[in-house]
Amino acid sequence: MFFTNGFFIVGVLMFAEYLLCTKLKSPLWGGILPILIFIGSTYVFASGIIPLEPRNLLPFLILNILFFGDWATGRDKYKKIQQAELEKMRAKDIN
Repeated sequence: MFFTNGFFIVGVLMFAEYLLCTKLKSPLWGGILPILIFIGSTYVFASGIIPLEPRNLLPFLILNILFFGDWATGRDKYKKIQQAELEKMRAKDIN
């Protein structure tokens, strides 16, 4: 049950991250979730809520890599979408 809820929450957050990265002009909007997750992960280990051990660190590391990777991928997709729109406008101007 715990894993199902966790995967659902991560899925919703990744979808929100995707929308923030690909639909909004500023890259900072897409960086909100990864930065918050990184700060939260750091806090959890620094405060001692979860002991800093390899078996505890791995899920947080994977989560951070996923969200920062999604941020980078989303920004690349945003640039490609913008470039495609620009090329479409240029094609209409030529005709």
